[in-house]
Amino acid sequence: MSEYCQREAPLAACLASPSVPVTLAIGARFDAMVQTHAKTKKGPKGSRAKVISELRQTQKLRVSKSDSFGHASPLSSPTSAKRPDLLTADLVEQCTEIYFTYIYPTVPILHRDQVKQYAADMQTSADAFCLIGALCSFIIIQPGLSLATAGEEVPREERGRKSSRGAGIVEEVVKMRKIYNSVENASTTTVVTAFLLSASYFGLEKHNSAWFYLREAITLAQILGMGDESTYVTNDPASQMRRQLYWLLFVADRAYVLHNLRPLTLHATILFPVAEDPEEVNTLLGLAHLVDLFRIIDDDLATKWNTARSKCSAPWLLDIQERLTAALPDQLECSEIQQMDLKVTQQWLRIVVWLLSLESGCLSTQSVHVAMTFTYPIDVSTEVVTLTQQYPVHTMEVHGLGFIEKLFDIACQLIDSMLVPTEPSHSQFTPQQCLDQFIHMITTLRGGKSRYVSLLRQKIQNTLSDSTLSTSFPQLPLLSPQTTMSYSSGSGGSTPYGSPPPGEIDFNSPLSYPMPFTGSPVEGMPPPLMSTSMPMEIPTSMPDFFLNHTSSTSLG
Repeated sequence: MSEYCQREAPLAACLASPSVPVTLAIGARFDAMVQTHAKTKKGPKGSRAKVISELRQTQKLRVSKSDSFGHASPLSSPTSAKRPDLLTADLVEQCTEIYFTYIYPTVPILHRDQVKQYAADMQTSADAFCLIGALCSFIIIQPGLSLATAGEEVPREERGRKSSRGAGIVEEVVKMRKIYNSVENASTTTVVTAFLLSASYFGLEKHNSAWFYLREAITLAQILGMGDESTYVTNDPASQMRRQLYWLLFVADRAYVLHNLRPLTLHATILFPVAEDPEEVNTLLGLAHLVDLFRIIDDDLATKWNTARSKCSAPWLLDIQERLTAALPDQLECSEIQQMDLKVTQQWLRIVVWLLSLESGCLSTQSVHVAMTFTYPIDVSTEVVTLTQQYPVHTMEVHGLGFIEKLFDIACQLIDSMLVPTEPSHSQFTPQQCLDQFIHMITTLRGGKSRYVSLLRQKIQNTLSDSTLSTSFPQLPLLSPQTTMSYSSGSGGSTPYGSPPPGEIDFNSPLSYPMPFTGSPVEGMPPPLMSTSMPMEIPTSMPDFFLNHTSSTSLG
């Protein structure tokens, strides 16, 4: 049992404590379960077992049907609302296989048997049709995997067909959901469907719609009491999956706070699920680590990020950086796909906190804490480049746009930090080599043209020398001065991440690079809050960008 969690103390209180990582709380809860099971028999036998089983079934019927992951009340739906050419049995089977092979470790919200049952009921249940449709559209649109052979890179010409087919499925699902009241008929199924629709719209770069359906998923989860521990009356697989769904919404909620300046809604109010199936241990451990990372994004940090970035103190910021470092162990016992996501997310969150340090005037050229220096993005970039060379490409590919978004965000800060005079380093990679590797990843992950390659190119053009640009993009012409980047938000124009809408950039360049992406928390955010403090010991060659964000306050 962890020193943080004594057995006589409520485990919910243990989990709710901000000083206790979810992984430690899980260990405490698992120890308690083992002791309990060791002292009791597996259950009553014979007629008594039958009576108890009937009582449990009656109890389930009395509870909101959200406690059952199935669609207890099938809703017949007109066949005219569905296009059989979009959701074929072949497609459903392929998407199901890709989900459980590659996506499930990071999005563990469905059981295989459960998906099979939904697929069988698609013709008679609107809930089933919508969930299967949302799942297939998510697989088709979001991860860059080939349906023909899972794990293969998607050719450029196939991406257009896939996106079109995925968008068509999303449209049919949205139509079907209008036929019945998914709010008054709320269930865990409708929450999962809304979550998958949000992910699909994100992949289609319709970010207002993606935000809308994420908010719908969160609202439905709140209606169903998913954040209330008392609603989890059993530890059956359906209840465990509801817990996993809630914690994924918890993570997504915080990610949108950082990407889109959205309000924080969900909190750590329920216990984390415990894996009773040995095959689920690594999956849940990876999810627990992800939750530990995002629990650091609390109400205080979210408020400062959204409204008062210049009001952060140096000790508070350093404490967050240290908590981010401690959130993950040196050796992660989960799949490679989860490891890649966790480690890059950790580095990205470090950059987010570094930006708060910059805009609060807390960085210094003399600080003994590397996270509080102007060149910290170079250290982060070196970590990311080293990491990405240790794992297969598919461990990055399956994470879709969100993963590349983090790479882009880190690359933007690397570019700014390359302007800061530095001493020769013994690092494995030079800043230029790191930038070249980021360009390689951003322009090769997820085949197909992307306007975000042009965003990165313009960032380099506006910040570094033309020689750097010609070296990094040897066959791409420079953007003309007339090319304008728009940084307002909204799906109808530019995205909430600050990327310009399609059509503003000419892609008729000799060499096109694949990789759709969704923007940067720097370019897409409001103008930085300038510090009025006087700079301290800043070299005369320090870029104006950093001169505007320095302070006499330092930690070292």
